[in-house]
Amino acid sequence: DDEVLNTFAAVGEPTEAGAAVVTRFAGLVDRFTLLTPYPLGDEAAAAIVAGARAATARA
Repeated sequence: DDEVLNTFAAVGEPTEAGAAVVTRFAGLVDRFTLLTPYPLGDEAAAAIVAGARAATARA
């Protein structure tokens, strides 16, 4: 269910997911892999990366 999923993964829309990864895993990891149950388009991947970079700059 969603509770288990949220225990192990940063979940959200592409515009939210990058920041969620940084918020949750900052200081614990130095890289991550995007794994989706569907093909991830270039625009969505770019939004995730942009969100992660912006969150890292704020941290």
